[in-house]
Amino acid sequence: MSTPFAQQVPHRIVLPGMRLRRAHPDDAQAVFEYRGRPECQAYVSQTLTSVEETRTMLKDRLANPDCVMWVIQNSGRVIGDIGGRRFHPESLGPAPQEWDFYLGYVLHPDVWGQGLATSAVAALVPRLHAAGIRRINAKVLGPNEGSIRVLLKNGFALEGCEHAAVLGRDRTWLDDHLLAHYRDDRNSQSRQGERR
Repeated sequence: MSTPFAQQVPHRIVLPGMRLRRAHPDDAQAVFEYRGRPECQAYVSQTLTSVEETRTMLKDRLANPDCVMWVIQNSGRVIGDIGGRRFHPESLGPAPQEWDFYLGYVLHPDVWGQGLATSAVAALVPRLHAAGIRRINAKVLGPNEGSIRVLLKNGFALEGCEHAAVLGRDRTWLDDHLLAHYRDDRNSQSRQGERR
């Protein structure tokens, strides 16, 4: 049986001006204060309508041995969260032993544009790779340009776009972008290829 992923990554990460710590069901009220806002729900698949739904979401994620979630604190206030789920990549032959990871994050609109998401992603990427993650995936809907910039600043490569792939809540079709960061040097090779 494999070790729960949460035991392979840091419980706390201290950065200039903010701290990441493992989420807890008691964070439900603080998490709902931003995840319940329409602007934070615009480009996420799971919307939350109450503190109790938020507490259930936190409990479910924390109970999954392949999930990990940190809250982002600034001056002691929870202003966002970041995390995801590890998974084995697909295979046409023997089951792969490697792990990949789906990354996601949400920040309170009050702190958008301050570089906090960029710093949180920068802190997690090397720690995820050190914990055995081969490839970190992030899917971002087209209108969410700020999130695409956060990932590109952190060395993610834009690998492709599924055009008109997701039906938005306003019934318009949205593009879905796939970005990835590899443990090896593929990201730098991709960026060199783009410059040619």
